[in-house]
Amino acid sequence: KSIINPDFVVTSFTTSQPKKELNNFINELAESFDQSMILVGGNQINENSITPISNVILMEKKADLDQVLADLK
Repeated sequence: KSIINPDFVVTSFTTSQPKKELNNFINELAESFDQSMILVGGNQINENSITPISNVILMEKKADLDQVLADLK
């Protein structure tokens, strides 16, 4: 668990990683920041099937980020 609790954590995966490692890292983020919304983007998200997690939003394209930001207004 994190000692800080940001509203959002934003990250992007652009370097090729094995699917299992990518899923594990996203799971660790989700657990460490369990009170935060995790926004994950990058071409590795498009190329791998990521296991859904309740506090993780997968952004496959820029429009997905635009929608998250619009929903905050």
